[in-house]
Formats: sequence, structure tokens, C-alpha cells
Amino acid sequence: MKRKQAVANASQHEQNLRNLCSTFALEGMMISEETRRNLDCIASGEVSCQQVLQELRTKYQQKS
Repeated sequence: MKRKQAVANASQHEQNLRNLCSTFALEGMMISEETRRNLDCIASGEVSCQQVLQELRTKYQQKS
């Protein structure tokens, strides 16, 4: 039963990401591969939104 639920969750997860990317595309905005990976990691629970934001802040502070 858990396997079916995991597959359903993964399927829903992918559908949510596709919907999000499609919405951005309709607005004329493209999502980079890095952004999609970050969204994927957040949605899967691999990292928190706060962790991704902190990594981005650090990344762009280093470029300045």
C-alpha cells in the first residue's frame, strides 16, 4: 500500500511542478533548471524553503 501511495505522491509532485512551470511560461517567464531542481528538492522535503533561500543569499553575496 505504501508503494502505491509513494508512486501517487511522486506523480502528483511531478504534475505540480509541470503546472508551475506552465503557469510561469504562460506569463512569459522561464524557470531555469537550477530553479526547477530547487523547487523539486523543496517539494520532496529534501530541503526546506529557508535552506534554499539561505544558499541563494550566500551564492549571490559571494558574487558581489
